[in-house]
Amino acid sequence: MAELVDYKNELNTHVVKNNLIDKIVEKINKIPKHHELRLNPELILLVCNIVENTITKSDKVSKKEVVIDVFKQINHITCENDINLLGSLIEFLHSNDKIKKVKLLRKATFYTIDWLKKKFL
Repeated sequence: MAELVDYKNELNTHVVKNNLIDKIVEKINKIPKHHELRLNPELILLVCNIVENTITKSDKVSKKEVVIDVFKQINHITCENDINLLGSLIEFLHSNDKIKKVKLLRKATFYTIDWLKKKFL
């Protein structure tokens, strides 16, 4: 059944946040032996970049909170010390401009090629 009524306010924020977390967890689970990476800076940077390029201001979702929730869900962090360490790593990546937005031209190219593949293949 089609959605006749849209989610609003806090419910929309909750839905957007949890859908994004599920998609990121699914992507991380495709990495072989990802549990061995635990708090690997490259893995944290990957998740931060995905979140940065997916969440918009209109979603009203805390990006840092989403990254922490992703790592909680894949059981990479288990205690309060791990959460604090992850938070400080996120702050370090952010303050040193390691988290990057994908340029609009690259996004447009990607979506155009993807659309053409679906249309003609």
